[in-house]
Amino acid sequence: MSMRRCEIVQQADRLTEEQIIEGLKNRRSIKWYAYVLHDSDTYTKEDEASNPEHKQGEPKPPHWHIIIVFYENQQQHMKYVARWFDVPQNYVQKIKSRYVEDAFAYLIHRNAPSKHQYDPSKVKANFDFTEFVANDSTFLTRQDEIIAQITTGIITRVNMTEHIKPHEYVEYKGAIENS
Repeated sequence: MSMRRCEIVQQADRLTEEQIIEGLKNRRSIKWYAYVLHDSDTYTKEDEASNPEHKQGEPKPPHWHIIIVFYENQQQHMKYVARWFDVPQNYVQKIKSRYVEDAFAYLIHRNAPSKHQYDPSKVKANFDFTEFVANDSTFLTRQDEIIAQITTGIITRVNMTEHIKPHEYVEYKGAIENS
């Protein structure tokens, strides 16, 4: 499957930063990339419900999140991207959100307020990620709030009109429907 943008998530004991750097090196098809080590995440109640071995509050193993955006005319097949990093193909996922900013925001959990908030300076990117987070108007705090309330169950399909104004629904429809 060819992709315009993708995310790779892999355990730190199976992927090193050196492998990431090597995988990104000299790839002319890459427009933007950013990656970070999530080393302070803990299992949630939902994680425990889906796998009893994952106890709520216990630390998750450190893992890398890598976001890659390709130039419009240079889409890549996930099997080749997997080879760049020497990871199984199923660890390369197409980013489905219309807004790639959502994926970049997730690197620091900006759009997941109940999770550990990572410092933007820990993200390595081929652009100024810290400035991007600080200045990019597409990081909509109201959208982040709505999505967080949907994922935590405060906003449901039944009570959506009580929490979301019609113009907000129209503006954030894609993100809302993907939550």
